[in-house]
Amino acid sequence: EDTRVERMAMGLGLITDGTVRFYPMDLIEADGAIVDEVDGRTVVLFIDQTSFTPVAFYLETATARLDGREVMFDRGRVARRGLIHEAEGSLVDAERPQQLFSRWYGFALSFPGTEVYDQ
Repeated sequence: EDTRVERMAMGLGLITDGTVRFYPMDLIEADGAIVDEVDGRTVVLFIDQTSFTPVAFYLETATARLDGREVMFDRGRVARRGLIHEAEGSLVDAERPQQLFSRWYGFALSFPGTEVYDQ
């Protein structure tokens, strides 16, 4: 059993060709939004305020901050209802990495040796 994260902790796991990484829910909630790099691409993670579950998108941005029920990004982009919008309101065609909302023990057993964000 992998004890780096509390066994029953919830989080979002990202799975790509080169990386398997787990983002504990408490870290996503504490920061409001996370900007990270996975396989040389910028990825943002935040809690979808419609479903109250974490989501991840590839999005070129240096910042992400929670503002009420929305997440604000560079260039006036904003996440609303689980989708990312340009400043003028049109939808951003943002690709999503493969992701799995899971308890730590299940993710760690499925992907032994996974990276843990911020460790």
